[in-house]
Formats: sequence, C-alpha cells, structure tokens
Amino acid sequence: MIYGVGVLAQGIAQVFSYVRGSYLGLLTGLIVFGWVRSKKLILFFLVFLIGIYFLFPGSIQRRVESITNLKVHSTQVRLTQWRDAVTILRHYPVLGVGWIDLGSLHRKFAPPGADLSDPAYTIGHFHNNLVMMAMVGGVFGLAAFIWLFIQILVVLYQKYASIPEAENFLKLVVLIAFVSVTGFLVNGLFDWLFGDEEVFILLFFTIGLGFSASKIYRS
Repeated sequence: MIYGVGVLAQGIAQVFSYVRGSYLGLLTGLIVFGWVRSKKLILFFLVFLIGIYFLFPGSIQRRVESITNLKVHSTQVRLTQWRDAVTILRHYPVLGVGWIDLGSLHRKFAPPGADLSDPAYTIGHFHNNLVMMAMVGGVFGLAAFIWLFIQILVVLYQKYASIPEAENFLKLVVLIAFVSVTGFLVNGLFDWLFGDEEVFILLFFTIGLGFSASKIYRS
C-alpha cells in the first residue's frame, strides 16, 4: 500500500513535470526493467502507457507528441547548443573550458547573425550531460564520466545476477538501482542533470541502495 502510494505520487509528478527527456528516461527504465526481469512486462508497460496517455490532459498529450518535432523552440535551443559545442571544443579539446557559465562563452562563438538574446545563448549550460562533460573537462573529463557510469552499470548488474531469486526484495532493489541509472542517462541526453544537486544526490542515493542491498545479502 505504501509503495503504491509512493509510485502514484511519483508518477503524477513525472507526468506533470512536462519534461520530455524525463518521459524518455522513464520509458527506457521500464523497458530495461522488463528486459531484465521478464520480457512480458515490456508489453504490459507499453499497453499501460498507451492506455493512460488518452487520459492525460491535452497539454500533456501535445507535449509527448512534440518529442519528435525538431521545430519546437526548446528543441531548437538544444540543437543550436550541441552544434556550437563542436566549434567550441575544437579550441579546448583536451581539458575543456572548466566549470564556468557557458552563456557568455557561447555568445563569443555564436555564428554571424545569431540572435544573442535567444535562450540558446543566454542559458549557462548546454542541455546534455555528455556535451557538458566534454565542455567542462575535455576528452579526459568525458572519458572519465563515461567510464564511471559504465562501471556503475556493470557492477550493479553483476550484483543483481549474484542474488538468488529467493531473495526477491533485495534483488529488486539492486535492479531498480540499475534501471534508475539507465533512465537517468537517457534523460541526460537532453538535459544537464548535474546542475541541480537534488537530482544527482537522489541518483547516488539510489545507487547506494543497490550496493547496500547486495551487501546485506552477502552478510
């Protein structure tokens, strides 16, 4: 009952966040959960999501439908940032530009005729975890970031596989941690998720739960 209330509250918050990257992260997490746990769950999740989609307010339906629309302004902001990031990184490929506000730097590299009042040039971060890590840390920072999360995923999956089905609760806790990381990484393809401390604190707390569940089983 308590878990159900928690899932319902989180689900409502997720839907009304209007964050399309978060929607994609959730979808990815559900698919990965079903793929690892039982592939029949994938069909169940998809049917469930399609079913409740028609119960959503029109504003949320339009938000979901705009995911593939590249003409949406917020999407254009991201495309502009990612395009110009390539230009900037050519000048700072090894160590990046450091932890600075990227808005002023971006304006210096804006193409001729660009509208510098557009959010693409005023926002102090670029909407992508990988792009941001490359910007602030260069190829070394990006490589370290990718290596870290590959290791987290590999170790979590190994811990999940090592727990027998008889310890179903502990096994699920580790799987949820694994799934949460995959959803986070997909969401991070469209947003800078390390810009808000409450987000990555919750991420590493969830990862810690997965490691703790495995430790409890071993003890």
